[in-house]
Amino acid sequence: MKILYDHQIFSSQNYGGPSRYYVKLAEKIYEFKHKPEIIAGYHLNEHLNNIKYKKIIKGKKVLLSKFINRSNKLKIYLGNLNQNTFSKVANSENPDIIHYTYYNNSDDKIKCKKVITIYDLIHEIFHEEYKKTEFYRPKKEIIQKVDNIICISNSTKNDLINYYDVDEKKIQVIYLGNDIKKNIKKNPKYSKYFSLPYILFVGKRYGYKNFDNLLKTFSENFNKLKDIFIICFGGNNFSKQEINKANNLKLDLNKLIYVEGDDDLLSLFYQNARLFIYPSKYEGFGLPILESFSNDCPVICSNTSSLPEVGGDAVSYFDPNKTDSIFETIEKTFFNDTFRNELILKGRNQSQSFTWEETALNHLKLYDD
Repeated sequence: MKILYDHQIFSSQNYGGPSRYYVKLAEKIYEFKHKPEIIAGYHLNEHLNNIKYKKIIKGKKVLLSKFINRSNKLKIYLGNLNQNTFSKVANSENPDIIHYTYYNNSDDKIKCKKVITIYDLIHEIFHEEYKKTEFYRPKKEIIQKVDNIICISNSTKNDLINYYDVDEKKIQVIYLGNDIKKNIKKNPKYSKYFSLPYILFVGKRYGYKNFDNLLKTFSENFNKLKDIFIICFGGNNFSKQEINKANNLKLDLNKLIYVEGDDDLLSLFYQNARLFIYPSKYEGFGLPILESFSNDCPVICSNTSSLPEVGGDAVSYFDPNKTDSIFETIEKTFFNDTFRNELILKGRNQSQSFTWEETALNHLKLYDD
């Protein structure tokens, strides 16, 4: 089976769950003796650098990719350039399947089965954060043009139906897998952090990611949490606004630490954390939960959207809108080794339900129907 994945997500993401998903999916489908190709064009993406089978990719990484990622105009230019390339390849190769990696492009001239994956409904639910109207529906055109829609959780499926009134028969839920394995290599450069009593926050921190409420929680419970460090991995360094926020809350800036790096380094930070915290108000899936499980890191997270679906009973949950709920869960987990060890064991079991092999097989079944 010939399957083409387009450039969209790779033209706009240096890192991220969606681009990681397509790389892992294409790798597994290739191992199942099919013919996936990622028509990435001139891309920004780091995950493509680490793909197992270079022959899957058509394209090359551009110079200054991090700089380009900060410019919407440059990303739009890159996307338009890559769309022309994708259309030429798709028309010449006669694929069995086109799987669009984002919601903007579709070519009516290409005659084959077309699929889209919906990761979440963040832009619709949190439209105000993106300065859009209440009736912003950016996926409307693409979901009408494709033959099948994949949702990465039942939560996302329900949101899609609520916002777009899609026929349920057109949708299939396929969970993601987990690919961050436990790193056993030491990293002396960062070892000074591993002895600190810290909680780990991974990824972007703006808006619905709810980092502000985490800072408020520490401020309101300063006496009990004052010795705890917060290490933020990825998502760009602290902004002036975040620093001002921490200062206004009278938090110790020395206990807020930013780190960035690859998956091996992230694995070490999971392993040495007292806990991983995920206070997001909404997620389409929540890959960091699985990453934590595979690195024996206890997880506490919001009780919203898809997160209980992924975490099951292996997570300690809180209400992300209530700082007292966040505090109680931090306190219960951070200072109780017995409870932490219970979560670690449950996390190991829960992670076994999510593999890229099963993800790929479910995709192939949908492609072939």
